Amino acid sequence: MERPLAPDALEVVMGNGGERGVVTGTVLGNAYFALEDETPLSIGQKTRTYGAQLVGINQHHIVGLRLRAKLREGTRLWMDPASEAEATATRTHVLAACEKVLNALKRHKYYFVFEHPVDPVALGIPDYPDVIKDPMDLGTVGDKLARGGYLHPREFEYDCRLTFQNCKTYNSPGTDAHSMGDAMLKEFEKNWLNMGFC
Repeated sequence: MERPLAPDALEVVMGNGGERGVVTGTVLGNAYFALEDETPLSIGQKTRTYGAQLVGINQHHIVGLRLRAKLREGTRLWMDPASEAEATATRTHVLAACEKVLNALKRHKYYFVFEHPVDPVALGIPDYPDVIKDPMDLGTVGDKLARGGYLHPREFEYDCRLTFQNCKTYNSPGTDAHSMGDAMLKEFEKNWLNMGFC
């Protein structure tokens, strides 16, 4: 037997039941009512939510919704998936955005440096395992992403950042390798934000 809707439910669904520009708790879940010309990207940054996630959750309710689509005042965005199917679809959408970030890194001129695990023997750096306790590389990140090994985009973000941080930790500032790690970290951060992550 279905529960009857609470008195404010219809107002919320119609976009009339919540304050503009803030997350509003409703009987149907958390919602955000947009200010004029806000985008899912700007709302995500404002609410510390992935903009890509907001698009994934709401793209079935708002036809043509895109990360940088300007919204009309009062447009309602749901903040959380309403069902397991919606959560799965949102996860797929968000992980596809992670794949776009990785593809952008693959086009960078220094990608080749980070494509494979560091081989301390081949590179003549026997102390590498003593200094870097948790090695990571973008090839491993890509393989893990392809096989569905990331349950949340924060895990993907962690591994990408770890790849470049390891490089910067092992190699002294001013060296080519350190500069490459710094350049790739900046490239990652630029693309991460462009995909609606914060």
